[in-house]
This record gives sequence, structure tokens and C-alpha cells, in this order.
Amino acid sequence: RKCQYVCAFAVSATSSNWKRTGKPFNPLLGETYELHHNEFVLVAEQVSHHPPISAFHVESEYYRLWSTVQFKLRFWGKSIEVQPKGVVTLELLEPHEWYTWQNPNLTVHNVLMGKIWIEHVGTLSVTNHTLNYSAELEFQPASWFTSVCNQVVGKIYKRSAASTSSLFGGSLFSSSTDACPLRVLFGNWTKGLFSVDPRCWDSREDNTTEVNIPVADTSKNSRRKDPEAIDPNPMEENTGPEYGFDLPLPDQRSLWLARPRPADSSDFYNFTYFTLGLNELTPTLKSARFERSLQGNTALPEPSASLENRMMLSSITASVTSSPFLPPTDCRFRPDIRALELGNMDVAAGEKNRLEEKQRRARKSPGTRQPRPRSGQSSAPMILTRPSGSPNDAKKTCESEKNCLSSTTHPHAQPLRSRSSACSEPIVGPVWFRIGYTKATKQEEWKFTGDYWSRDWSRCPDLY
Repeated sequence: RKCQYVCAFAVSATSSNWKRTGKPFNPLLGETYELHHNEFVLVAEQVSHHPPISAFHVESEYYRLWSTVQFKLRFWGKSIEVQPKGVVTLELLEPHEWYTWQNPNLTVHNVLMGKIWIEHVGTLSVTNHTLNYSAELEFQPASWFTSVCNQVVGKIYKRSAASTSSLFGGSLFSSSTDACPLRVLFGNWTKGLFSVDPRCWDSREDNTTEVNIPVADTSKNSRRKDPEAIDPNPMEENTGPEYGFDLPLPDQRSLWLARPRPADSSDFYNFTYFTLGLNELTPTLKSARFERSLQGNTALPEPSASLENRMMLSSITASVTSSPFLPPTDCRFRPDIRALELGNMDVAAGEKNRLEEKQRRARKSPGTRQPRPRSGQSSAPMILTRPSGSPNDAKKTCESEKNCLSSTTHPHAQPLRSRSSACSEPIVGPVWFRIGYTKATKQEEWKFTGDYWSRDWSRCPDLY
């Protein structure tokens, strides 16, 4: 069952892309973002400019998750294929399990003429490296001969150690294997995902009539009448019944259902409720301070700590400094994004050009140090505790937000390894992530160093 929910989580990440055809902002090298929400904390940083790569790290008391956002583009004349290259790694802590997957391809249709629309197409393979569970979900392409689109169908297998193939070393699923599916996953990547017993799914295919019905005339004349009908099924909406939603199956299990978007979502780049609040910078969050010790990167103990800790605190009072809770590189301080959100289009365009030119000059400066990724780094375990607050959670009151940010320590304020914060030269490049090796997946990837939690922003580049 845990593997089913991991698959649902992986599929749910694609749902926010539905109808999101607008071009996003290009992150500046070294730009960061921090988010506290639903008992997890996320830190992201733009670690590469060419090719553009964003690394992010998520952790809570129960899991860690990290990956990179990087793509390879292919132009096919009328469409663009976006191939994600970052592998998502999920580490469950209790009990300890490792999962990996790679998101499916995204196709952008009608890039030259007609209505632009997008769909996910291809295979999403989820691997449990601890218990040898594997899942393969197929994102089915739209067609002129069906009344449904955005369909996802897959199966979960239990593999023996001898027959399990590495996700990175070869094909995960082979037609020569005799593994039997344990569960069938089906649904719509824009609406939800269900699971059912394989025998129930097979009987559905054997004993029911075809659900899909033609939705368009495929003759040449009909194509001339509709100038937007360049690629198949540009409607992006289903007109026929779907299994799980309109046609429930016996003993089906609902794994995930998408939350409806705001009624005026189309007027705001088709953002979800969650996306609409990500750029919010409350006065409390903007003015919050974080106290830390100048003796290394160790955060100060809380005032409610033991007597011994309070005595230690009083002995180093002279070495206490205060820094902003958020780094100056956080994208909520980026002036062009803020101007666009406020509707100042001319100001946003001017600020965007200024920031990009500023970074170009900084990269060309002879005194600029651009740190290179170092491979083979090992990382000590993080000390994980439940976050004490969620400053970005819209459901939290202003008072609870203030209490969270006024704490003298952060729940994750222990770096993986100490590193000198002194920097004699300006840095243009990644600060909080380095190339590291993950033993469970046997891959090098961008790993979070943990130094961010010391909140020493002297190493941050001047971006804005």
C-alpha cells in the first residue's frame, strides 16, 4: 500500500502542469526559495545557468526528498517535447525505505499555429530499492478516436533480487520476466488516481463495452473547418465516462484526488490555490530575525533549554549576532516577479532586464569566484525534528507565524558539516548544494549540504 501512495504522489506532481502554457521566469544563478508547509520544509537553489538546473531538498520528521529540475528539449515541427532529466529520490525514515522515479515527458502542441495545449506522455517508473517493489505507469497520449484524455494506467510488481533491474543501469521492466502484478493503478493525471485488484481490472476489460467514443470527424474537410485542430484532441477536457470517476470499479481504492482550482484560475496563469500563495511575503516573514552564535555555525539553544544550556548561552552572549530569517537571494525579494504580481508590466520587464544584465556582468568579472561542483562527497545524517511552524501556510494565523519566526533556533539548524563562512571573493554559483553520491541509487546528484540552516548569509551573492 505504501508503494501505491508513493505512485500517487508522483502522479499528483504532474497535475499542476495542466493548462499551464505560460513561460516561467528564468531563475538567476544562486537564486533560492524556502518554504514551510504542512510539517515539511523545502529549500531550492538555482545551481547551474547553462544548462539551467534547479536543485531542491525537502525534509520532515518522517522523510526526505530531493531532485533537480532540468530538461532536454526536442522540437518536432508542430510540437516541443520536454524530457525531464532529474531523478526524484525519496527516503522514508520510519521504516527506512528508498524510492526513485523520473517524471514523464511533457509535450507542448501547436507551438507554431493553433491553440497551444500540453499533455504528459510516456512512462513513469517508480522503484523501491529496499523491498524490490516496482511500478510502471503509462501516460497515454490523446487521440482523435477517444472521448477521454490524460489517462494513466500502470501496475505494481514485486520483484526478486535476481530479476530486479536497476532504474539507472537498464530497462526496469522486461517482457521476459514472469512477475505478476500485485495492483493495477488507473486514473487521470489532472484529476486523481485509483488502484484495484488486477483480476477486477481484467474482468472490466473482458465484460464491459468500449467506453471511448469518437469525438471528432477525422475527414480532411473537418480539419479545414477547425484551424485549431492541428494536433489530436486539443480540447484538454474529457467528454466521455472514465473508470474510477464516472464508472467506479468494485473495491477500488482512492489514492489521490486533485483539489479543484480557483474559479478565476484562468485569469492568473491557471495557478492552483497552493501556487497562488507561494510568492507571499508577509510583514512578519520579511522582518523576522534569526539569532546565531559567531563561534562556528551552531545555533543558539532555546531560552526554555536546560540550566546547563542556559549557562552556556550566557557565556557566549557577546558572540551573538542576528540575521534575517530569509536570505537576500530568496526569490520573494526579486523585484521583477513582485512587480508582475502587482500588475506593473513595464516595471517588471525593466527589472527583469536589469537583473539579467547584472548577473552577466558579475559572471564576467575577473574577481568573481564560481565554485565548481565536487563529486564523491559524503554527507553525515541530518538531525530531523518536526518543524515548529509553517510561515507560508495560509491557514496559520499571524500570531502563530510570529511565534515560529521569533524562535531563537530553527528545527533544522544543524549543518551537515562545518565550513568557514568567510568569503574573500564574491560568489556567483551554487552555495547550498554540492554534487554528492547516493549509495542507495548509486548515482551522483545535487545534494543539500545543510549549511543553510546556520542562516549565515554572508556567502550569498548580490542578485537583486
